[in-house]
Amino acid sequence: MKPDITVFALISLLLFGHAAHADPKSAASGSRGTLNIVATVETVGYGAVTPITYGARFDGVADDTEAILSAIAAAKVSRKAVELPAGTTRVSRRLLFDYDGAVLRGQGRGNTIIKCSSDVGDVILVGKPSGLLLNAFLSGFQVEVAGAPAGTNGIRLSGAWRSRIDNVVVTRDFWNNSAPRSGSGIKLDTGISGGQGAFDIKMSNLWVTHFEKGITGSGTDLSSDALTNLVVSDSYISSNVNNISLTYAQGALVMGTQSELASEDGVVLSRCVDFTYIGAAIEASGGWGVDMDKDTAGVTISASLFNNKAGNIKWNNKGGQRLMGKDVTEFPHGLVRISGSTAKPGELQFFEDGIRDVRLTPEPGFAIGVRNGGTGETPFVFDVANKALGINGAYMSAGASPPVSGYWNKGTLMYNTSPAPGGYAGWVCVNDGSPGAWKGFGLIER
Repeated sequence: MKPDITVFALISLLLFGHAAHADPKSAASGSRGTLNIVATVETVGYGAVTPITYGARFDGVADDTEAILSAIAAAKVSRKAVELPAGTTRVSRRLLFDYDGAVLRGQGRGNTIIKCSSDVGDVILVGKPSGLLLNAFLSGFQVEVAGAPAGTNGIRLSGAWRSRIDNVVVTRDFWNNSAPRSGSGIKLDTGISGGQGAFDIKMSNLWVTHFEKGITGSGTDLSSDALTNLVVSDSYISSNVNNISLTYAQGALVMGTQSELASEDGVVLSRCVDFTYIGAAIEASGGWGVDMDKDTAGVTISASLFNNKAGNIKWNNKGGQRLMGKDVTEFPHGLVRISGSTAKPGELQFFEDGIRDVRLTPEPGFAIGVRNGGTGETPFVFDVANKALGINGAYMSAGASPPVSGYWNKGTLMYNTSPAPGGYAGWVCVNDGSPGAWKGFGLIER
């Protein structure tokens, strides 16, 4: 018995989202029990609306705004995705997605390009006039803002919950170094009308360049209107002023992401709680790598690379405001934990008083300095790897015996933690080296 081609095509449609068509030559041959299947995937997949249907050309010349807006309106009614073809389009109005489950997908960044040079505020806005917007998904396209007025944002998610952006490029006047670099590549906030909060936003495989700020996110308080559970992964960000700037963000995670060439601070945190930066890099910023204000708490930085002009990590603890009903210095998650990060000695810096609960995991060559803000001197340095305290260039540590590993400087004192009559109070390093040459001092009476 010959296979039922109609039934097979229907099954393929249900399983794979497109019809599988029989090769007509095989069907005509009448061969029993065999059927060559040619799977045909159209430019626009099953369950999608394309602006081509409404007259869009995507030829790099025509303004396709109205056709794209018509496709968005149709997708809102039918609950289908808006799928953009390969090519370049120009838009002169904001592309607004104001409904749950909005999907905008192209054929890959570099293949589908949206260009805008008009005063639109946001080239793409995902958000409702009031209330939350759930389950938006943007992927596979490139936004180029060229010649648009100052303050134009590439993509804005407003009051979005459980939403995703993946495999997207957002850039501004890439080849025109004299053009204004204002606006944000990706802007996140907690509602067009405010007060909605934003939750569980995941962004990955991004390339964001040449805006005033790369990724910005802000709420108005941590209890009811915070930017919560933001994840940025496997991305590249290079902007004019700051690459990542967050205010009232809770539970943000940045991983596997490179931030570089910001003219000021790479990452700025204000009133943020539980921020994690892991397996990432912040380099070549004109200011600090990470700049945390007095109201930021629960920061973890791990396995990351820092190399910036002003310094690498700064927490400006001037005042110690209250977060979530607690003093910052009493926040249960602690203040700052740093492990396995490559940073130049002396460039984890804290300011003013109130410092408490700073936890560091040792790494060879990593040291912490306490600097006099008035004179710029660093009289106290803690060598994390060797657990040695330096005072005005002289180091001291403690142990039950002279060191047998690690690099030690001449003049370092090792106090004996197990003193006994007839033994030494400690040992002094008389030659630099690994582990150096040590001699006992302070003979204890019997």
